[in-house]
Amino acid sequence: MRPPFGLTAGLCRIYGLALLKSLEGQVAFYDWDSTNQFIFIPELNEELVNKIYKHPNEAGVRYFDISEIQSHLLDNLAQATLGDAKNDAAILNIAKHIVGIVHKLPAWVKKTSGESFTGDKGNGLTKQARDFRNKVIAANDPYKLILDDLPAVFGFKKDDPTLEDKLGNYLKTAIEDLSAQHDILLSGFKQIIVQMLGEDFNQTLKERCDFVEKIAKRPNVKELAKRISQHIVGKTKFEFIINLAAGTPERNWTDKHLRNGLDELQNLCVQFRRIESFGNIQTQGNSKPLAFITTDTEGNHQEFGGFIKHNLEQDKDVTAAVDHIQTTIATMSKEKQLAALTSLLTNLMEQSESEVADD
Repeated sequence: MRPPFGLTAGLCRIYGLALLKSLEGQVAFYDWDSTNQFIFIPELNEELVNKIYKHPNEAGVRYFDISEIQSHLLDNLAQATLGDAKNDAAILNIAKHIVGIVHKLPAWVKKTSGESFTGDKGNGLTKQARDFRNKVIAANDPYKLILDDLPAVFGFKKDDPTLEDKLGNYLKTAIEDLSAQHDILLSGFKQIIVQMLGEDFNQTLKERCDFVEKIAKRPNVKELAKRISQHIVGKTKFEFIINLAAGTPERNWTDKHLRNGLDELQNLCVQFRRIESFGNIQTQGNSKPLAFITTDTEGNHQEFGGFIKHNLEQDKDVTAAVDHIQTTIATMSKEKQLAALTSLLTNLMEQSESEVADD
């Protein structure tokens, strides 16, 4: 800014930013966050640029000399993450790529304890993937993240002779596991709707939703029908349906919200079918209610209910199953036949309390 050049402050900032961009791959950027420590961030963004100009004490820039990096290990990691062999700026590129992947995950995936919401324990987040995610989120040194933290997360020591060959595969698996969690969650919630409403996401279900939306008095059931209908025609994301069931927008999802959301979605689907069944008797709707009453071993009253499509009794699979069951129990006494069928029905139908529908 001094003579003979006399550059203005604005030009100095532009040249300074250009220098940082030209060194990208050898320069790491850090942001002073709410934890009162510098956190490594994957790339120079607008927020950090503003801090560099206005609050330089809250921004950090560090140059790395990569001439003595453990080359073969980086080759494996570069192949697993970038899909290509390393270049001269491998360690920072790998770190930026990994941090970028994790920071772009849906908010709830970055917080989840890893439990499965689909009923299949194999769909939960593995401990290694969870530990990997936590290390990456807390990373403040790309060298330490790549050469120390990642081997430790996957149970390797730095002098382990198998480290170079296996670490890349473990890392790739963890990234794939994390990246799949959101789709697995959506599939689990979708399966609840398909099972409870007895229909795929198609035009028939849309028409049923439109019917329920018109006649339902309960706000959440009406809104569920509306959101499913809009999702079928591509107007809204499926996440909006989960927002309704979980009672909070996607950015605030937690394991507790999603767990409660699964239960609430099932409850809303039961109400949906009840309203559908009794809403328009003249047209018979699309659902037919079923119910029976019995007692438990202690003599307590039990009521079970469910829904099926109209005229499903004429379905070929249904008639074949009826014939098979009748043949199987034909030699039994009538009382035993009833006991067998009651046992089947109690396992298939939902136990409920007596109530008067207000829709």
